[in-house]
Amino acid sequence: MTEHEAIVEIKKLYASLDGEVSRGIRAAGHAVSCKKGCSVCCNILATTTLLEALVVATGLVIKPDWRDLVPALRASAQSMLSNTEDEHARKNMPCVFLKERECGVYVDRPAVCRYYFVSSPAEDCDASIETKMVTQIGCYEAKQTLWDACLYYIGERGRAQAPYPLQMLHALRHLAKTAEDESLLNHALLGLIAPEAWEKKEKARKGR
Repeated sequence: MTEHEAIVEIKKLYASLDGEVSRGIRAAGHAVSCKKGCSVCCNILATTTLLEALVVATGLVIKPDWRDLVPALRASAQSMLSNTEDEHARKNMPCVFLKERECGVYVDRPAVCRYYFVSSPAEDCDASIETKMVTQIGCYEAKQTLWDACLYYIGERGRAQAPYPLQMLHALRHLAKTAEDESLLNHALLGLIAPEAWEKKEKARKGR
């Protein structure tokens, strides 16, 4: 399977899982309080796979100003690599793709963004970093299905889950068409830990 075919298959899987998750949430009697414009969750330390990042990057590189995002992606990656989840959230460093409280890559967003819902009042999310009083709706099975598919489609390099902006830098470098762009991305990745090494370090930290 080619990389392009893998991206097409992942997009199909997104569509299928989105529907399954929506039906499952309704069947369980949950009322999702997330709505357009609420974006507190866009400040969390989000992890994704390389293939999911490639889906986003493929749509990004056709835009003439994609290079302008590289410094912000590096800064966000550095924060996520050097802080715990709570520490990063307190830094008020929202996702690079969040513009005016809306996602700029919504259609292609990865699993961590697709399957994170809360049933508690949306306004409670603003204080959730300190109070932890938000009721999350678990969609682990959907995320696991997607991650297994990433492993199947692109092999072992698709297994690692690492900070979203770090994976985006790797995906953009992978798609670089010119020596200039490759140099830009290599510089942005300079000194940053590899996704596989970060995942291993995190598992050790959490005792997994």
